[in-house]
Amino acid sequence: MKPTIVVEGRHDEALLKRLLDLSGMDVEIVAAGGRSSALSYARSLLAHRVAPIALVLDSETTERSFERDQERVVNDLLRNIGQASDFKVFFARPELESVFFFDPNALLEVIGSAPSSEILIEARYSPKHALQEWLAAARKPTEQAWLIEHVTPAIARRVSQHPLIQSLLAFLGEHKSSTRLKPAAG
Repeated sequence: MKPTIVVEGRHDEALLKRLLDLSGMDVEIVAAGGRSSALSYARSLLAHRVAPIALVLDSETTERSFERDQERVVNDLLRNIGQASDFKVFFARPELESVFFFDPNALLEVIGSAPSSEILIEARYSPKHALQEWLAAARKPTEQAWLIEHVTPAIARRVSQHPLIQSLLAFLGEHKSSTRLKPAAG
């Protein structure tokens, strides 16, 4: 079985699929339908001895200390089911849409204008909303699906330089030959 990435929602799934298509890695990306569902799905995969698993969640905070607390809780919940080497939790601070603001110039050809300084400030705290504001200001459809459909390979390469995406790619690269967990001894 190929590595599995579990995400909260369908836009997260579509965005990661678009960004990871260029990597050439054969991964399955699953939209679980929310944060608690994503955690539950990852736990189920571990219980069924499927690995490696990358769980990508929005931290919904800009405070690193709050994110570390969340990370501890989620890791503890997953370690109760599987070995720490079989999964990794990735937090998008504060939301996965923050990857679009890592290099906002990458989106100029699609959106047609640079984000205002107000939008860039808002993107630090609410990138999903800031993205909608940027699209609306440029008179583009404000649905994330529209933007994701228009992400070209060149844009994807630039946006994929975001540290979260790079960490995810590194994890997947380290585990690309893994297929299933080994049965527990005993």
